[in-house]
Amino acid sequence: MTKGSARPALTPPRPKLSRTLARDYPSPVSVIRIVNARQHNLKGVTVDLPHRAFIVVTGPSGSGKSSLAFDTIYAEGQRRYIESLSTYAKQFLDRMPKPLVDRIEGLAPSIAIEQQAPTMSSRSTVGTATEVYDFLRLFWARVGRCWCRVCGAPVRRDTPESAAAELLATASGRLMIAFPLPASARLSHAAIVENLRALGFVRVLAAGTPVHLDELPGGIDLAAEADLLVVVDRLAAGAESASRVREGIATAFSEGEGIAVGVHGSGRLRFTEFAACSRCDTPAASVTPALFSFNNPRGACPACNGFGATLEYAESLVVPGGREESWGDYGVHKCFGPDHRDQHTNRG
Repeated sequence: MTKGSARPALTPPRPKLSRTLARDYPSPVSVIRIVNARQHNLKGVTVDLPHRAFIVVTGPSGSGKSSLAFDTIYAEGQRRYIESLSTYAKQFLDRMPKPLVDRIEGLAPSIAIEQQAPTMSSRSTVGTATEVYDFLRLFWARVGRCWCRVCGAPVRRDTPESAAAELLATASGRLMIAFPLPASARLSHAAIVENLRALGFVRVLAAGTPVHLDELPGGIDLAAEADLLVVVDRLAAGAESASRVREGIATAFSEGEGIAVGVHGSGRLRFTEFAACSRCDTPAASVTPALFSFNNPRGACPACNGFGATLEYAESLVVPGGREESWGDYGVHKCFGPDHRDQHTNRG
């Protein structure tokens, strides 16, 4: 090597994007950019595929359509998805080899629907035959929001963390965390007092008034009290008491059969572990994949049971003459003939 000569490259240079791609095509954020794909019979294909578009790959047999769509794009998307899982989950999935391509940008986890002849029934659709419907049901169950069928308010399911955050953001000063006494625990007055003391609860809210169990006024009957709350904790609202509020709400959920109440100076806040309306407390169905399946009783239409069609009788074909004619002698006579009318009547 003479002085001033260029150093030989250790690896062959990668092909650069043409000026047309760099200038006319959108940025990699909005496209799937494939650079120098060499899988199977692909010969250094570099192409940009826009997101949110319906793209058709055409060409004669052996031109590399499947090599590009399935063996390159889908294989790389599936491989990246599997690599993002935990080591425990990976052992149940087949590892996919990395396709022969320099790089692929803007690629999300992908789904491939291959050409096949699936076994279909009268309840099959394009979604069930291709199994895309299973992914859609899972997607809707995870990102979908449920709304109350009575008042239109959003339906939510509270957790100790979300309930504590809302309570601390609303309340000021002193607050109490309580739960309504379940109907199953409403025995006699003496039994209620004894059971609450055994569980470590010594205060209740009877008709909005805090009362200690050792100082119950005469004549009060906790079993007959309509508005009865069992106090779990009393504390001052503030960021420093966030962990204590979460623990109190978790205890209220456990003892109150999924219901907790936060009582503060300006009112009450009711929380529930179950899916219910945030305004009128109307219960709602849990948003699960089964709710979006017409083959499941939870998601099937009550009119057609998920079949998509209903079976109805045509009265004009069952009873000659329509509703004007009764099931009397004329109907039996026309259906069975005069010789069989008496036999049919005797059979009941």
